[in-house]
Amino acid sequence: MGKDHIGAALTASKILSSLADVAKDSEEIDLSNDLHKHSVEFEQLAVGVVSDCYRRDKAMTHKLLVREIMTWGQTTLLAIADSAGQMDFMEHSACQTKLNVVWKGRMALYTSTWKIILTMVIPWFLLSVKFKTKRHPAAISDNTVGPAGDVEAERLSDGNEHFSPSKSRKQQQIEKPLYKVSISRGSHGNGRKLKKSTIDLGLAVWYFYMAPVTKFSYNLLSYTVYLALMSYFLLTDLRPVSEPDSPSVLEFIAWGWTGTLLLEEMRQVFARREKAFWFKVLSWFDDSWNKFDLLIYTCFGVSVACRLLLVG
Repeated sequence: MGKDHIGAALTASKILSSLADVAKDSEEIDLSNDLHKHSVEFEQLAVGVVSDCYRRDKAMTHKLLVREIMTWGQTTLLAIADSAGQMDFMEHSACQTKLNVVWKGRMALYTSTWKIILTMVIPWFLLSVKFKTKRHPAAISDNTVGPAGDVEAERLSDGNEHFSPSKSRKQQQIEKPLYKVSISRGSHGNGRKLKKSTIDLGLAVWYFYMAPVTKFSYNLLSYTVYLALMSYFLLTDLRPVSEPDSPSVLEFIAWGWTGTLLLEEMRQVFARREKAFWFKVLSWFDDSWNKFDLLIYTCFGVSVACRLLLVG
């Protein structure tokens, strides 16, 4: 437990904060204030260590924030801070810059929002987006392109891997070059090798559509279309089941779309880090937005059941 001081400090802060809430519910005000004070102290200790690391080595601090900590259940420092709502830690420059890097994926950090939106609408604008990669794309073999081969080597396990020595660490701090998109097929297609300043079109497409910002934008767009469909169906096409051609095609589409959203919520439950199913459910239900989603799907299921059963 003492190998990772930042993780231990954040976990101690989280435990003390939970105990402070319990004491407050029991009307132990003095005890609650004292526990909350110590919780803040542990969080500030973690912030101090991260600040010192960030001043010394920005790149390694970013890796420190996302490496898996075996002691605390294969979680990360960012995950611990997020689950505890430790905003003083999350607003640190190291955390914010790392989150920005994760948010944009392999795209250049200065890629503007309007350029991303234009690329989503008109894919040809992908040629104006620059990407970063650890090695030149021409040197990447076919079996390394994909979700498994393209994962950054940032998830360091404290039991298996360690940070690099300071001598090689300086070599790792060299800024990653940015690559333009090439529409040629590269060395695997017509025999011509890619230029050192370009990246293969297929790899660029993969990087763009796998970026969290792109996934979020498409998810937001799909929800907007879903709400528009539901509104149009409820206002103009909702008829009794006894009438011919009812339920309508739009209603079946709405049912199917809602079913896919429910399957996504189930996927989120099984994707939780907890091993036991019950703890996965509790972890999912701990989010207020998930409770709201559960209420929506329950009301939708009840309304469909009543519509089909209560005829006449």
